[in-house]
Amino acid sequence: YMQRKSQHFINAFGTFFEMYVKEVLHNCLDSSSYSRITENKEEKRADWLLRVANRNILIEQKSGLSMLSIKQTNPNTDDMLKHMESNWKEAIDQLQTTEKAYNLCDAVKIILVYEEYFKSETLNEWFKSHPEYNNDGSFWLVNINEFEILLQTYKSNPLLAEKIFQNIHNF
Repeated sequence: YMQRKSQHFINAFGTFFEMYVKEVLHNCLDSSSYSRITENKEEKRADWLLRVANRNILIEQKSGLSMLSIKQTNPNTDDMLKHMESNWKEAIDQLQTTEKAYNLCDAVKIILVYEEYFKSETLNEWFKSHPEYNNDGSFWLVNINEFEILLQTYKSNPLLAEKIFQNIHNF
């Protein structure tokens, strides 16, 4: 990972991020409430399928970290757009493909990211600039901290979590 343009650190980080999410799911949900989606050679699919608060929830994890140029006081907007294109577009495609393959109706589709840099509203702006993608109101950009809070809320107060999921479509 010390070599320039090496993928070793990025690959290891992605693996550990997946392991961490699995641990969060295990600690907050009954094992019958979630499953890892089997990889498909023909098409990329989402990572997880959850059945929580009477909802199907698809999760696509994106461990890609933003470049330093994005996190500056005056961020490099070109780098920011490239990051969103390479990560979010792929995630949206994977979530839609999985929803269709599993014949799910009105699934909540979560793009789960590690960083807290991008706000959830940014995803709506991305959809506005990409009219070829249909924002059906069920996509949600969630960072790992928000995800943990959401699952912990479900664990301690399922009725409150259900209200949260009902309001997702109203964003």
